[in-house]
Amino acid sequence: MSSITVTTVQRSWHSLLEYIQRLTRAHPLLSTLAAGVPLTLALTWPALRASYKGYIALGPGGMPHNVFGWVAQGLLLPFALKDTQDTAVFSNPRVVKEYAPHGTRSFFDPLDGPLPVREGPRPTVPGYVAPQRQTSSSNPGNVGAMRAFLSSLADNDKLEICASKLEHPHTPALATSPPAWYPQGEIAHVHAEGSAHMVLSLVDAAAAVHNGWAERHRLAGRGLPHSYVLVYAPRDDAEMEVWCRLVRAAVGFVTAAGETDEI
Repeated sequence: MSSITVTTVQRSWHSLLEYIQRLTRAHPLLSTLAAGVPLTLALTWPALRASYKGYIALGPGGMPHNVFGWVAQGLLLPFALKDTQDTAVFSNPRVVKEYAPHGTRSFFDPLDGPLPVREGPRPTVPGYVAPQRQTSSSNPGNVGAMRAFLSSLADNDKLEICASKLEHPHTPALATSPPAWYPQGEIAHVHAEGSAHMVLSLVDAAAAVHNGWAERHRLAGRGLPHSYVLVYAPRDDAEMEVWCRLVRAAVGFVTAAGETDEI
């Protein structure tokens, strides 16, 4: 490289540095942001990468199963529930009034006795807004029987099995026919790892969460019913019986609410 070319490059470089210095002095906030964004990305990249991999590992759900879905659910985090096991909302007078008259009614069969307490710790449920899944104590071996039970309830002109409106369209859901109440009459659906989403009355949702069988969806009360819960995967025959009790209670509540145009 000739001395003239070297000199030209040096002058251009110095001119660029001088321009950056003037810009920094004139717009300190802009320059801080310009320097901070790359630094922030560099520092948080491992965590972001791990979060995205964890999101994809959950499988398809209500959000697109790609980077756009991951970003979208991340943007919803500021509006999502922080504590999905808090049951205080179920006794909130405003919510109770909103869900009248069936919200404060239990739809559990009294002949089955009180809802038992689930043994052991709750499964791990990562903090994504959607999809909401458990990543421990799962039991995909029960999924076939669980979906068969939902189908067995759709044996009349009031209930049907249809593509879920809240999950992946390939997920079968039990819903009212025609759709009544919200969300679009959907009562329950089962996920591939054995957990399930369903809509219960306020008192039944409170009992399910309090006794360790479920937790609220992160968007419950934020576009979804307050009593929209994730019910953990049943681990044995006894827990499968409890799960069936919960489904029947969900059917009772949603059909009753639909008949009275509740909410």
